[in-house]
Amino acid sequence: MSSTGSEYGSASFLPAGIVNFLKSVNILHLLWVSVLLSEVLTAIIVAPLSVYFRGRVTSDYMITGAVTAFIVSFIVCSVIIYLVLIIRKVDASMQEKAIYLDNILRSSTDMAIAATDTDFRIKYYNPIAERIFGYRAEDVIGKTVMEMHTKEKVDPSRFEKAIETVKTRGAYTYTVEKKSEEGPRIIDSRVSGIWDEGGKLIGFVLMSRDITELRRNYQIQEVINSVLELGLEPLSLQEILERILDTIISIPWLSSNSKGAIFLVDEDRDVLKIKVHRGFSMPQLSQCAEIPYGRCICGRAALSRTVQFVNNLDERHETRYEGIKPHGHYCVPILSGERLLGVINLELEAGHIYKQQEIDFLTAIANTLAMIIQHRMVEEEKELLQAQFLQSQKMEAIGHLAGGIAHDFNNILTAIIGYSTLLQQKMKEDDPMRSMVNSVISSAERAANLTQELLAFSRKQIINPKPVEINDLVKDMEKLLLRLIGEDIEFRTILSEQQLWVVADRGQLEQVIMNLITNARDAMPGGGILSIETATVEITRRQIDEQRDVIRPGRYAVISISDTGTGMDEETKEHIFEPFYTTKDVGKGTGLGLSVVYGIVKQHNGHIKVYSEKGHGTTFRIYLPLGKADIKEEKTEQRVELRGGTETVLLAEDESAVRELIKTVLTERGYEVIEAVDGRDAIEKFTVNRDRINLMILDVVMPEKSGREVYEEIKRIRPDIKVLFTSGYTSNIIQQKGVLDEGINFISKPVSPDELLIKVREVLEER
Repeated sequence: MSSTGSEYGSASFLPAGIVNFLKSVNILHLLWVSVLLSEVLTAIIVAPLSVYFRGRVTSDYMITGAVTAFIVSFIVCSVIIYLVLIIRKVDASMQEKAIYLDNILRSSTDMAIAATDTDFRIKYYNPIAERIFGYRAEDVIGKTVMEMHTKEKVDPSRFEKAIETVKTRGAYTYTVEKKSEEGPRIIDSRVSGIWDEGGKLIGFVLMSRDITELRRNYQIQEVINSVLELGLEPLSLQEILERILDTIISIPWLSSNSKGAIFLVDEDRDVLKIKVHRGFSMPQLSQCAEIPYGRCICGRAALSRTVQFVNNLDERHETRYEGIKPHGHYCVPILSGERLLGVINLELEAGHIYKQQEIDFLTAIANTLAMIIQHRMVEEEKELLQAQFLQSQKMEAIGHLAGGIAHDFNNILTAIIGYSTLLQQKMKEDDPMRSMVNSVISSAERAANLTQELLAFSRKQIINPKPVEINDLVKDMEKLLLRLIGEDIEFRTILSEQQLWVVADRGQLEQVIMNLITNARDAMPGGGILSIETATVEITRRQIDEQRDVIRPGRYAVISISDTGTGMDEETKEHIFEPFYTTKDVGKGTGLGLSVVYGIVKQHNGHIKVYSEKGHGTTFRIYLPLGKADIKEEKTEQRVELRGGTETVLLAEDESAVRELIKTVLTERGYEVIEAVDGRDAIEKFTVNRDRINLMILDVVMPEKSGREVYEEIKRIRPDIKVLFTSGYTSNIIQQKGVLDEGINFISKPVSPDELLIKVREVLEER
């Protein structure tokens, strides 16, 4: 048998010494010995008899004795030869069985088998045992287990426990962790007894398996299942990433340093931004907070979309920091198809051996995480869109309310301003009541300005859009803005080299910039830096989808207004565009400034974003659709001087106070006025007086028929009829909300008598 075989010999009914002798006997020699032995026996037996019986017996007796002696000796030798043959046959059978059994035990691919006697002296040791335990068979057979495991210092009580357990239960099982060059190995063992035919314990057999890979596979599946379960829990993405990272670095055979991080991508800048980390020092965190694609190990994983492995610091480890120690890395990209979502970074001990199983495990985790991130992004997008929708509904509802209030209030203010102005015109310069009337007019005009701000927020004010070059607009306002902000604030302008033409109401844009500059100034009571920057930007559909913006794709002019002031928290940012919301002290603001900005920008089909952090300043960015490069800014038309006339005017106004005021103003200047109380009445009055009427003054919103409907119907009767629309706000006189059609005349309420007379004269004299 080989060196890994057993020391146990063949079973025999003879003493071992005799058996060994008989096994060594040569049969041919034994035959010659038998013949010689027969002759010797014959001589020994016959010679004494011949002397004793000399002369007394015949020679026949002597011959008979000799033959008898020969036969006896031959029988004895034959018996011996037979025993030798039987023993050799039995021994050959036993040897064949032992070799067959040994081959079976040696052919085991994963089971270590060792046999001992009752003193734990090793009698058998198969090749798998050599591989698992690290000892050669020839070095351990004949030694006790205690002698073999001198390095491990096996506790003798363990053997006593094993013997007792085997006797009572038939087997003893245990699991141990064994150190190796490849790392700790998990060995699962079972000790069973060897019993003779009489039931006596004569030894032990040990069967052991290396279950390290099996246990790792189980851990891998357990981790993947736990990651999948995390994706179903109502947790934020941040919490999920933290738990996943904690799970990965807790696996001892993978992350012995218990250090790692998960990065997510910032696609606008092609950088990885650290989302969660464990075990990073402050110097390491400051260096690894943002990693560009292609830089260091993680950046290379991001750029190549493949797993990166290093077992120590080398030239690829470009990120260095104070206190850095030798270490390795697995950097695994988180991919959704071809799209990179992030990178898993796992720090390893220096000299860590690359294992495909670990790569497969981390790749499976990354793929699972990619599904979770995609799902969370979709959910967050739904939540964001829902929040934007609700916010939009709220702003629209507030806008409708504000617009309705402003409309009704403007009708009242029209009467107050109009009659006060008429009264003022009829008073003498030295009339003591004149100052009181002036105060009434001044207060009414302030109220009118307030209603205009409400209308701006509700996007129901009339705007007069014309080509405006943004850079020129900022330059023209620069001196005014410098006086506005004061000397303790540094003012900077950074203008685009390209011309930025937009179609907008110049006055409204100036109001937007003035409001934002005023807010920036108030946010820097101790001074600071205030800057205006202009630029162009191309907004793509992909950017809109990824950033979940509500802006339309296209090219935009961008006006950025930044300050280094107090900044805002998240709650404040959520409410800043709502009317009457203000963070200023009572009496220092109406809370309409930013709501007006919001309304004006939206009415120009633009978009506004705010970036702010408490204590770190604020930036507002206004996006306005770029117009064609060849559009030119139009010159402002000259106003018509104040004059009366004798023409006939059809006045359609449902508010009696406003109607009476306008009638009074016009008749005092020589005009003939035909009154109508609603839209239907206006059509009837025009039908009767169609040849006399030179001008129609129509309120936009009236019962029965709107001003626009009246105009369209009368226009079919007299295409050349002239019209002047008036309203506290407009909603339907034009195709685009709040924007006048080309050639339509409009005057907004409240209107002063002089403004009304100038506008009427201007419309009548149009050609």
